Amino acid sequence: MNTVLKIAVAALAASATLGAFAKPILNETSGKEYRTLRDAVKRADSGDVLVINESLSVDSPLNPGDREITIKGASDDIVLTYNTTTSTGGYSSMIIFEKEVNEGVLNIQNVTFDGDGIDYDGNFVLVRNGGSLNLTDVTFRNFKTSATNGIIRALSNNKEEDANSSISLTNVKFADCSATIDVFVANNNTTVKMAGDCDFTISLNNAGGVAIEASGLTNTKPVKLFAQRRRAGKAIVKGCADTARFNWVDAPAGLSLAAVDGNLVAEDE
Repeated sequence: MNTVLKIAVAALAASATLGAFAKPILNETSGKEYRTLRDAVKRADSGDVLVINESLSVDSPLNPGDREITIKGASDDIVLTYNTTTSTGGYSSMIIFEKEVNEGVLNIQNVTFDGDGIDYDGNFVLVRNGGSLNLTDVTFRNFKTSATNGIIRALSNNKEEDANSSISLTNVKFADCSATIDVFVANNNTTVKMAGDCDFTISLNNAGGVAIEASGLTNTKPVKLFAQRRRAGKAIVKGCADTARFNWVDAPAGLSLAAVDGNLVAEDE
């Protein structure tokens, strides 16, 4: 091969490489690339969008702090595998919000989380004290926990007015998971929204005043609902009047779900 041809081939190869991602994570906002989600999240500014271009491991807890960060899969087959360990070799939460009120927001779209069958005795996802987690087109599979308060747990145990936590679940499903509850929502300062086709169990245990906002819910398979501490006349689901969308499996004796004024309410049978 002569020198001119070699130069031409090298230039062509370089040109092709420029169009490809050298690292699996692209900060779409800044244009920077990262090898790990930890680094991408740590160095993101509020408002940044992180695009995952290939499947990878989550090897340290994802924490938005006081920022709003969006993580989204570049295609439908992106899998994020749980592999989060502590310095002592134990396991820890995969997504966790700070204890302090910080109003951090984490938006996650178009990914599958794989728990790899690891048995963790805590919550894989912990939203608390003003944090907001918004999941869209997300599947959790192969997660196993002995924790009675869920694979995902959302709570607001700070009494400050701006400490309200929230979770939004749109087209969220749990597959081949082993847990007493998939999603656990605690206390009256926590908001939960559901939309699209959802498939999981959700508990409003210890959350007598919490109601699910579900105006956009389209599921055909009933969501298994645990809401023991309810009384007649109390709204459990707002914005949805279709009793077939929920299966209230632990209703107190004599109570059932009924459609009242566009909501689902605990009503005497």
